Amino acid sequence: MPAPPIRVVVADDHPELRESLRTLLAPTFDVVAAVADGPSLVQVAIDLHPDLIVSDISMPGLSGLDAAAQVKARLPGVRLVFFTIDEDRDTVAEALRRGADAYVVKSAGVGALIEAMHDVMTGTRRVSWC
Repeated sequence: MPAPPIRVVVADDHPELRESLRTLLAPTFDVVAAVADGPSLVQVAIDLHPDLIVSDISMPGLSGLDAAAQVKARLPGVRLVFFTIDEDRDTVAEALRRGADAYVVKSAGVGALIEAMHDVMTGTRRVSWC
């Protein structure tokens, strides 16, 4: 019997990117929600218990970093991949301290994101720059 699909929540404040990610990930992953801000990410994660979260860093209401810390405190088993334009090494280090399993810059592309998603589900941490 095949394994159930990996349940994913996408969080990004840009509507076009958020919906594009939902569409691009849907053939491989079960995208259970797509949200536009940090507070919604925390609430949806608590309500839906996804396997994996793909989040931007910069979002309204609560940054992706702060939302991630709150989610990881409540759901320590959830995997977290940041997909962001922020290439600052201090931000990467902070994301990893707050529980990120992977950090992929958007310029690396969706292919790198999907690879990172698969990697973290098998227990491999990943940081990708273009």
